[in-house]
Amino acid sequence: MLQILEFFAGIGGVAEAIRQQPQLGRISQAVDIDGQAGAVYAHNFGQTPRVAAIESAKSWESKIAWREADTWWLSPPCQPYCRRGNQSENDPRRAAFQQVMLSLKQAADGRPRQIAMENVPEFRGTPDHQAWLELLRELHYEVCESVLCPTAWGFPNRRQRYYLTAIHSPANSLARPPAAIPPPIPITLPPAKHRPLDGFLEKDPPLECWVDEGELDAKRPGLNIVDGENRDTACTACFTSGYGKSILQAGSYLQVDSRLRRFSPLEIARLLGFSDEFNWPEMPEPIRMRRKWKLLGNSLSIPVVRAVLSSLVRD
Repeated sequence: MLQILEFFAGIGGVAEAIRQQPQLGRISQAVDIDGQAGAVYAHNFGQTPRVAAIESAKSWESKIAWREADTWWLSPPCQPYCRRGNQSENDPRRAAFQQVMLSLKQAADGRPRQIAMENVPEFRGTPDHQAWLELLRELHYEVCESVLCPTAWGFPNRRQRYYLTAIHSPANSLARPPAAIPPPIPITLPPAKHRPLDGFLEKDPPLECWVDEGELDAKRPGLNIVDGENRDTACTACFTSGYGKSILQAGSYLQVDSRLRRFSPLEIARLLGFSDEFNWPEMPEPIRMRRKWKLLGNSLSIPVVRAVLSSLVRD
């Protein structure tokens, strides 16, 4: 079983994967800077994430129990690398991931045996990607990279992401060329049938999801609209943290007869692979819908996380 330190934990994508498949391991600690995301995490999984700035060296000294885990899961901010971002090397949101790299390099002992990472496909080829691969090879990690989408598991949601797994192999010699290093177990794709969208929809979605008539007419040609009449074959676009705020390129709309509506937080959670056990805390005050959309947009695709973690488990 993996003992996982879940960096950038958010609302608990890795914890949800483990709840669905307990034999994968346990969370030794979850870390995130967002206190509200941590409250959602604690409400669902009974473990309160440590609120800490991952980009701070002081957090690594006093708050992050990195020596107690044999596996690190990383989901660093994707905005510096995604198409809609500025892809600037000066983006301050890169700092947390860079601190992870620095801390891993400086650790005299206690480095994790396994590392897993998720980000947008555009991360590949960036300076951070190149520096990351060089560091992992320097520290004798065997690396496997994949670009995976939950549609391969039958989920009607396109959320293509870059995944990396790395396993420490101290027997590897620095003299060996990277191409000669055998990779970790490849992530296997199941023979999955496309699941109809109907199984993910609410019968009575919140009224807030419905779009007022004429509200989006000017931008309708650019919208990703899922036809409610073809739900057996329909597939939704990636829901981002801007869903409900950004009109374009933030996620799909559902057409029901002549009306449009946004997908509800429950529906998006289901499309991400969260079970219906997952819910939102009502105290100290209810979380607004737009905030739920943002938290979900920053989360993970659970079936893919399960497959990635399974590739790290050794008998």
